[in-house]
Amino acid sequence: MMTHFAELNCSLLRSLHSTTRSMSCCSLSQSARELTRSCYKFHQVRRNWTRAFMTCAAEGAHLAIINSEAEAKHLTTMFPPEGGTLELDLAHLGFQDYGERGVWRTIHGETIQNTTYEVWAGPDNAPPGEYCGSMFRNGKLNDVWCDRSFYFICEKDPKSLLCDDDLYQIQAL
Repeated sequence: MMTHFAELNCSLLRSLHSTTRSMSCCSLSQSARELTRSCYKFHQVRRNWTRAFMTCAAEGAHLAIINSEAEAKHLTTMFPPEGGTLELDLAHLGFQDYGERGVWRTIHGETIQNTTYEVWAGPDNAPPGEYCGSMFRNGKLNDVWCDRSFYFICEKDPKSLLCDDDLYQIQAL
């Protein structure tokens, strides 16, 4: 099933943060959209980290980067109910330690410490090398093998989304 970013879950700042899984960024009022920090898309077709990175980029987004405990908690609500295996309990995120082993950086080059969310279940760098970032369904960060396929979460700025009303306004100009 194809999901578009207009059908994404959004996390809102302040009291608007508690959203439902079915909330659409486009269903928000313009003022509420301006307060929204990010929209997320949880991909249930599992991909390796590189393919997940490319999929998010093709959608005009990036692999999600967790910046707070509230954001991590919100992302945990997006996991499908089934679980119990590594493949079903992990989702790729936008950090890795390719360049400097043990120095975890986001895909934007920022150290994981600077994101202000660093709650790990790992990293343990299990052989032959877990260099890509992920999160467990409980919100804890983990390192995984980059060539293994897991769920993944894309993150996008809601201000970059065009909703139906926005399209009508552009066409009217």
